[in-house]
Amino acid sequence: MVDSDNNKPFELICFVLGDNPADAIAIQVSSTTRIQAVLPDIIDCYNRQSNINGRRLDREKQRISFHQVDVAFEDLVDLAPPKNSILMKVKEVGYYWPDPQQIDGSHVHILIDPHEIAPLAQVDEETPLPTGPDEIANLIVRFQTTRLDFLNSLGKSNSSDAALHRNLKEQQEGRNYILIGRPLKHTGPPIVIFHPVFGKFLSNLQSSEPLSIKFYYQVQDYFWTSQDTYDVETEGKGTQRDPNVVSGLEDLLGKLWKTLEPGAAADGAAIIDTGGYSMIIEMKNEIGAGGSDPMIQAAQAYSRICRSSRLTNRCYSPSILIAIAGPWMCVLGAVFLNRPVVQPLTDLIWVGSNP
Repeated sequence: MVDSDNNKPFELICFVLGDNPADAIAIQVSSTTRIQAVLPDIIDCYNRQSNINGRRLDREKQRISFHQVDVAFEDLVDLAPPKNSILMKVKEVGYYWPDPQQIDGSHVHILIDPHEIAPLAQVDEETPLPTGPDEIANLIVRFQTTRLDFLNSLGKSNSSDAALHRNLKEQQEGRNYILIGRPLKHTGPPIVIFHPVFGKFLSNLQSSEPLSIKFYYQVQDYFWTSQDTYDVETEGKGTQRDPNVVSGLEDLLGKLWKTLEPGAAADGAAIIDTGGYSMIIEMKNEIGAGGSDPMIQAAQAYSRICRSSRLTNRCYSPSILIAIAGPWMCVLGAVFLNRPVVQPLTDLIWVGSNP
């Protein structure tokens, strides 16, 4: 536990690799501040004095790593970033500098190492994959940074509000977009390569294997519920359709639960023993009801569930998303890489009797 004296603000000296030592800057921090809150202050402070050397830090155009060091100014020449020294965003300042009184004010404490990001036009050029430990470490850091930025961007908004067209458009035009194919450039890699459940689902769709008589009757019973008409939901509140449809789906899919994660009020979910969500269901009484697309809302609910899940940093969090609007249904698959990747596994299907 940090004592009251260590909660007082103190200074850290920051230096951008390749600069003149005279261009080092000082920032004020406190032990309980998280590193992720300190890094933007460092960049802003450096850019305000950039007229001295003409350099600027730009997180859009550069991959910037921040390293903990304890180096005298005379040793900055030809200095290389030390291994295993990258500052983790989720840690507090006090984790790296537990006793501010022991900090040498004549030394550099944070080394900044910016690298220009190659423009997209160069992607098609044949370049060797990174194989050295430093390159791989930087790729991992960049992956984790993008993931953390995305999760933090969700804020306190809920999946219903985030799925509204104006909010989705703003998100997809910004940095923290979902790879859901809207627009086309935000299409992710095929999700079938990340978990076999998606390929198995697609194969089963084409299967000619006979189903049990009981299953056929259960599907027929579900048609009655699916094709019924219900009052249009208002202000995001469902009607009797929700429990009726969920009950019918439970006969086919097993027990479904309401989600409890903040901002992810999905209409139903299947939870496995490890705490992961194998299936998430979003329902609308009719197409256009509620003001948002249930497929988009399911993707937003999935994003917020991943934010709360302890499995997000352990696996790709594969999940089946079921979007229902009246008697129409679409099944999608989702994985979480450095951001969610959501792709349809079916068309929008009529789920009802069709003589």
